[in-house]
Amino acid sequence: MGMVQIRHFEFLCQSMSVEPLVDRFWVFYQLHCSLGFYSFMQHSLVKKILLTPPKSFHEWKSKFFFIKSGVIPVKTDFRGVEEIPPETLEAPVIKIWYQDIKEIPSIDLPKRALVGTKMSLFWKADRHDKLVYIEDKTMAYQREKGKMTTFQLDAGDKPWYHQMVKNFTLPKDADLEAQSSADVGVGPESKMKKRGPVAYTAPKN
Repeated sequence: MGMVQIRHFEFLCQSMSVEPLVDRFWVFYQLHCSLGFYSFMQHSLVKKILLTPPKSFHEWKSKFFFIKSGVIPVKTDFRGVEEIPPETLEAPVIKIWYQDIKEIPSIDLPKRALVGTKMSLFWKADRHDKLVYIEDKTMAYQREKGKMTTFQLDAGDKPWYHQMVKNFTLPKDADLEAQSSADVGVGPESKMKKRGPVAYTAPKN
């Protein structure tokens, strides 16, 4: 669920020309721990930006996998189960970016919509057009019932693919080669079962 909130926030910001900064994400959410799993909880005094969130994801275990540490650009540490008191924050109602953000229900988005908001690499690098939403001949990402189409980039504009790819952190070959295959698992859950259980020790306070 936490990843849904992050991706929904990013899509919402990109579609409304608001920069999706971490500090702005924390305006709407705080860290939350339930039954040993960490996720995010919406603040009570700010506008709700995710309406009717999905309640469950079926068959998620079959898609669970390990990631080599070389893929992650920063060092990460495990956190133990902890009580996190709810925060009370005032909404930054005078901020223009806060006023621009509108709530959007949780819906299935087509691949083209993700391309249009620079959240997908599904676009040929040599294409010189850009995906947009059109309504009444006006480009409008946030309008309802808008039609998706393309328009040609100007001579000085970067190809749409190159504008999207900078939003993704891709692992370097050297980082991947430096990782030992003995201590990092890969593949779906069926492969993890063959490796046996993974030991985990909660950090000491």
